[in-house]
Amino acid sequence: AEIARQFHMSESKLRKLFKQEKHMTILQYFLHLKIEVAKQLLGEGKTLAHIAELLQFSTSANFSRTFKRVVGISPLKYAQQNNLTSRQTSKGQTQKDPEESH
Repeated sequence: AEIARQFHMSESKLRKLFKQEKHMTILQYFLHLKIEVAKQLLGEGKTLAHIAELLQFSTSANFSRTFKRVVGISPLKYAQQNNLTSRQTSKGQTQKDPEESH
């Protein structure tokens, strides 16, 4: 609402213009930004739980499902395919991919 006011337009007009320009809603855009940050964090070796917490997902399973929906593969498969460091838990054990149990 505040951004719409700054541009002297209604919220609905701002949403419409944004969708025309980006071909997605504002919420979808922010979700994609979060997933891009998640990819960077995976590359830094952060755990799924830590990434979920940093990006304010309710659980690591919710983060994994969302990542898979947006990217098309689970975060751990993404890390493996991109030769990123292996996911480790705080105890040093390889982290199980919650999506693979479904």
